[in-house]
Amino acid sequence: MSKISKQTIEDILLDAIVLTNDAVGIFDQNDTVVFCNFQFCDIFALTEEEALGQTFEQIVRGCFDRRLGIKIDSDDIEAWLEMALSKRRSKPFRTFEVDTCEQRWFRLTEMMVGEYMFTYATDVTESKELELELIATKNKLQRLASTDYLTGIYNRREFNKLAEQELLRCERNGLNATLLLLDLDHFKTINDTYGHAGGDSVLVGVTDRIKGELRGYDIFARIGGEEFAILLPEVSEDNAIDIAERCLTKVSEIPFYFDGQDIEVSVSIGMSVSSNNLKSLDDVLKSADRRLYHAKQSGRNQLCKSA
Repeated sequence: MSKISKQTIEDILLDAIVLTNDAVGIFDQNDTVVFCNFQFCDIFALTEEEALGQTFEQIVRGCFDRRLGIKIDSDDIEAWLEMALSKRRSKPFRTFEVDTCEQRWFRLTEMMVGEYMFTYATDVTESKELELELIATKNKLQRLASTDYLTGIYNRREFNKLAEQELLRCERNGLNATLLLLDLDHFKTINDTYGHAGGDSVLVGVTDRIKGELRGYDIFARIGGEEFAILLPEVSEDNAIDIAERCLTKVSEIPFYFDGQDIEVSVSIGMSVSSNNLKSLDDVLKSADRRLYHAKQSGRNQLCKSA
């Protein structure tokens, strides 16, 4: 096998750097660009003439000011630079991903060669887009599996899981949680009178009104056709009663409007507070269900907190 000269190898490597679709850049000991190809400059939205002689910090500030090139996910460029500079040259070899304002992704490798930093980047936009699409699909499927298809709030399975976790947390910390079971009054009559489209419209409307009375961390779910459940963590009994009564008022005070007609709607609520005797979700649900039944038997459109 014939040997080739060092100069020939250097020429081949330089030609390869020009021809490759990958980005290549070299920073000297002062973090100044001393060599780069077009692809490297393109990541930072610069020409070769503009990139050569600039420091990493100058390049980044330029991207931030122009909103071009690598994306700076911060309004505080000083803090971002401090973080980035602390990582540069911290290891002899590191690989990470960056995205650009032009919606491209690159896998970037930094390697120390003596006092110089050799930088190599590959465009991974296509695979990144596929990865993000798969993540979005996974998240969508998880949402579909955990939410009610009509109202968008939790379904029964997800409510049971989250409520059990919350009750255990409250028990460990010596706290109480309150469960509200809500059932729309005479919902069959609404369906029979206005059709299922009217019934669905009422269910969505009731959901929206009740959501407006809840805290961000309350657990709200549709657990049956016209039955809802709300777990209120870390709430006093008086505050729980206030929330329940606001829900009653919010649902019944203004008729729902569907297909040119007003629909009068009310809801009955059974309330149960977790305690030493009511620890499990099943126990709390059974207690609230008995009180819901009592509210129904006592005339509907009311809260029953003891039965």
